[in-house]
Amino acid sequence: MSGQRKAGRRQVSAATDERVCRAARRGKHAMVTPTASRPPLRLTRRGRLAVLLLFLVLASFSSAVLFTTASRADGVEGPAGPAPADGVPAAREVRADVLRSGPVPAGFRVVVVRSHDTLWAIASRHARGRDPWDTVAEIRRWNGMPDSVVHPGQRLLVPGE
Repeated sequence: MSGQRKAGRRQVSAATDERVCRAARRGKHAMVTPTASRPPLRLTRRGRLAVLLLFLVLASFSSAVLFTTASRADGVEGPAGPAPADGVPAAREVRADVLRSGPVPAGFRVVVVRSHDTLWAIASRHARGRDPWDTVAEIRRWNGMPDSVVHPGQRLLVPGE
């Protein structure tokens, strides 16, 4: 019967039959049962989609937490340094006095940062023939900015008439 024979209702392979015979010859009377090998785990199309969606949700959540935490760290301002030697007042003093109540110094104007604005774009827009690098440095110095990060609604002193 080509390696398989019927034992009741179950199919028993020739290899299993051989193990039973060897165990009986050695005097072992324990029952040897065939071991069923499990096929590898297979995911259906819907299962693969569920795993992919779970991965995307976890990745989105973790990136949202990461970027929210990073953006909070950007908003922290460092201490203002001493006034530079060229006579420009300390940045915090200018920001506190001019932007809240006092008049704007000659040669400057107050610009409100719009959505998607960058400091470079603001400097390029208002520099009028000046090097944007110098304008960015001057805006940062006059506004007490430790870096070039700006936020919508932020008011900046910008050189130019």
